[in-house]
Amino acid sequence: MNLRKKMVLATIVVCMALLVNLNAGYGDLVADDLEYDGEPEDSFYKDYAVVKGEDGRLLLIPKENIEAVDSSIRPTRSSDSPFVDKKGPEEIGRFSSFEELRRYVGNHTYQYYGGYATGGRKVTEGTALGHSNTNVQVAGVDEGDIVKTDGDYAYIVSKDGGSVFIADVDSPEDAVVVSTVNVIGSIREIYVRGDTLIVLGRREVYQIDPEPDSLESQYCSVRNNGKKIKFNIGRFYYLKYIRYEATFIDILDIEDREKPSLLDSHIIRGSHLGSRMIGNHVYALTSSYLYSNLQEYDLPVPATDIYYLKCPDDPDYLDSYLQLTTILSIDIAKPSTIVDLRAVLMWASSDIYVSLNNIYITNYDYNYVENAHLTSIHRIAIDNGDILYGAYGEIEGTLLNRYSMDEYEGYFRAAVSIGFSSSNRVYVLDMDLDIVGCLEGIAPNEVLYSARFMGERLYLVTFRRIDPFFVIDLSDPENPEMLGELVLPGWSDYLHPYDEDHIIGLGRETDSFGRTLGVKLSLFDVVDVENPTEVSKFVMGDRYTRTIAADDPHAFLFSREENLLVIPVIYNYTVTCAYVFDITLGSGFELKGTVSHPRYQNPYGYYWYNYDSEIKRSFYIDDALYTLSNNYLQINDLNDLHEINIIELPNKPYNSREVQVMCIYIEPFMNR
Repeated sequence: MNLRKKMVLATIVVCMALLVNLNAGYGDLVADDLEYDGEPEDSFYKDYAVVKGEDGRLLLIPKENIEAVDSSIRPTRSSDSPFVDKKGPEEIGRFSSFEELRRYVGNHTYQYYGGYATGGRKVTEGTALGHSNTNVQVAGVDEGDIVKTDGDYAYIVSKDGGSVFIADVDSPEDAVVVSTVNVIGSIREIYVRGDTLIVLGRREVYQIDPEPDSLESQYCSVRNNGKKIKFNIGRFYYLKYIRYEATFIDILDIEDREKPSLLDSHIIRGSHLGSRMIGNHVYALTSSYLYSNLQEYDLPVPATDIYYLKCPDDPDYLDSYLQLTTILSIDIAKPSTIVDLRAVLMWASSDIYVSLNNIYITNYDYNYVENAHLTSIHRIAIDNGDILYGAYGEIEGTLLNRYSMDEYEGYFRAAVSIGFSSSNRVYVLDMDLDIVGCLEGIAPNEVLYSARFMGERLYLVTFRRIDPFFVIDLSDPENPEMLGELVLPGWSDYLHPYDEDHIIGLGRETDSFGRTLGVKLSLFDVVDVENPTEVSKFVMGDRYTRTIAADDPHAFLFSREENLLVIPVIYNYTVTCAYVFDITLGSGFELKGTVSHPRYQNPYGYYWYNYDSEIKRSFYIDDALYTLSNNYLQINDLNDLHEINIIELPNKPYNSREVQVMCIYIEPFMNR
């Protein structure tokens, strides 16, 4: 079968039904209902078959996968317990029908034109010691990334996002890639726990449009190079394809690292919004935009399972960014079951913050009536996979990022900006998301650049021409108080705790006129909270130098136990390397050296910047430092940084990536 046929008609077994049941299985074959208008030796029937699920749906699948078909229908969630309990917030309602949902969406958003195209497992912990982990915001809440290590193996997402390489790195001198896990779609992040690999990403799905173009035909036909495939299943119509984005979660058994095996795969309609892993439970969030002309098949769950934020049904109020946010949980010890899944209609999500007990989803909006920038906050309680709506609240101002939020001892704290020409604020809210404390008027006319909550303190950095570093006391939630301030050139984009009384800042140096110089590291001493000081500083490069760690803290490697700090840097657009520091309170930042990956050299002997050689991550195992770029995993000795080994990753060229398989769902509509 040629490539065109595969692109138009190929499907895969792991695709689950995305309309009424997310994980509807497949049942009996409907071979007698398939007719082919063509030559037998070139028969589509030889390659594909129609499968009828227990829910009445028909699915077109490749015949070689027939034996792998699961005929059972797996539940969307473990129970039918309500998402909002009797004490839930009054602002949250639940749709009683699809018609009510469509009226609500029609009153609050625009119409959309386009989009058409023709049994439990034992989970074991890793035993290796002496290795770094992903830099996370909250202890105990793991964050997905493009590389993970368990101390014996490294798990690396390929540069095209289509594969995961598993490398045996137990012996640095003999490190080698032992297997490759290929996926259909584009990987966003991975997790590793014991002998389980979890892969999350984006996948495009092609669904057959259930709305008929013609009411005359009693056949469902697919044209294939001028020929027809007919499904004689009653009143059926010509097909039209709808393309939409879905999030996939693949769960793999990697007990044998050389031969990983797929345990299960879940597909949820909507783009990947984020995820976290707490213990054995993965919590994933997806989002889908809804428009006034939506149909039932646009929804990942039934309309009666969707909750919404109550607001006036004003037909003049339009929000083109109304979206459906889905929160689901999976226990990797039982990979075939989605423990819980909930859907909330809200405005476009901006940032998420996850503690051990709650997921906070924030949305930004501008209130034209009050002429104010508002941030709405949804608190979703989580407990061993169970998901329950907790509270809704609003604050004035805009959050910088997820580090502008925090939960501590029953309170939610947030740092926001109130417009460029105004000032900044810190809010303290209780678990009902009612404001109990607020500190206003912080750094008028300054822009918020970074924030870090640490227990009863908050550290803020703002900037206009100079960098005020603020220490704020939150020990009394009802009375936040400014303790101290340090003014110095430059700013910090990211703040990281060294210990309880010292903070590392990563950002930019500036001169007295505010002109940007190089990438700067600062070590702040806050023992005297009223008089914080910068006890050490190190500037890398010039105004053309940058670091991805300033925007992506997963690229920031720090270990106080090892006195180690590693920062990836791009210098003068051509040189990319990792700066490796010894860091102590007594000596501050001491540069041990730099690590670089091979670069492209043109015929004239000049080195050109190569994006694939840019170091994006680093981690250590015992006395070895591992640095990762698109093309290489390089290993250097942590003591003197001499090169031990370098592995060229088996990436495929971008233009040779396999065509993504399309999942085609066929709706019978026999009762219409």
